Amino acid sequence: MASSTLVSPILLSWEKNHPERAAWTAHTLSTLKPHLPDLDTAADITQFAPRYGTLHDDQKLAVWGELISAVAYFESSWNPCSRYKEPMADKDSVTGEPIYSEGLLQLSYQDVKTYAQLPLPFDWNADKLLARDDCSKTILDPLRNLTGGIAILVEQVRKHKAIILKRPYWSTLRDPAAGTTKAPEIIAMVRKLPYAV
Repeated sequence: MASSTLVSPILLSWEKNHPERAAWTAHTLSTLKPHLPDLDTAADITQFAPRYGTLHDDQKLAVWGELISAVAYFESSWNPCSRYKEPMADKDSVTGEPIYSEGLLQLSYQDVKTYAQLPLPFDWNADKLLARDDCSKTILDPLRNLTGGIAILVEQVRKHKAIILKRPYWSTLRDPAAGTTKAPEIIAMVRKLPYAV
């Protein structure tokens, strides 16, 4: 089923009490839209939205948008300047420094090499001139971070036909049987959409 517009605008959970984040929503939905055919192949999307198969395209986009919003909540508490030093001793293959997960979706500079075929718009050459916690770094720009994270999610779904995996990019989407995860909480957030269940 296809529809061009919703009766009311799509508001994702990160916008509650933060209308300035509407730009995140608009960017997320427009970035997801051309990938909807690939995203439709996720066999487990009905765990997040049991009525997914009956939804119009704009409602499906809202489901995926809310999934992105929920992942961002559990990854960064919706803080675009969030940085987390990974406990592993390995060095980031791009920066040569300890690995940090950064921004809304906690991405790393080394993802540019790991996912060389994807549009990850981070510029280490420019960012290395800035302080480590400078929020003007390209990886911390919320729209660039969302672009990169959505590309990784789409690639994961295209390859595995699933969202929840034993070894997904985000541990928050790990199969509960494989270890610590926030998958049940993310599912619960998406199911709050009025047409999801």
